[in-house]
Amino acid sequence: MEGCGYEIKIGKHIAFKSKNQQRFTRAKTIGVNYTEERIKERILNKKKELGNIIDLKNNDKAKTSKGYEYWATKHNLKTAASTVLEMRERVQFIIRIARRNKANFLLEY
Repeated sequence: MEGCGYEIKIGKHIAFKSKNQQRFTRAKTIGVNYTEERIKERILNKKKELGNIIDLKNNDKAKTSKGYEYWATKHNLKTAASTVLEMRERVQFIIRIARRNKANFLLEY
């Protein structure tokens, strides 16, 4: 984050501030994935997570703000596309393992 121009404050809560901001923003207010525990967990796991889709029909912010609705729609499309790609990669990995195990099984008998 510091490499991207953000200032980080670590106290009771982690907070970030960009060059253009006057005040710090607590990470936990950004979302559940930005609590100190979740950040540590993601760094330790380093496994790509599947993204969250925003429910536009039941989201009050999307109903009142056209800009947020537009952003959320783009976010949902990007998340869906990356999820499909990630699932394809996982399925291909499983198929490679199954073929390898099948070949090993056939060699044994």
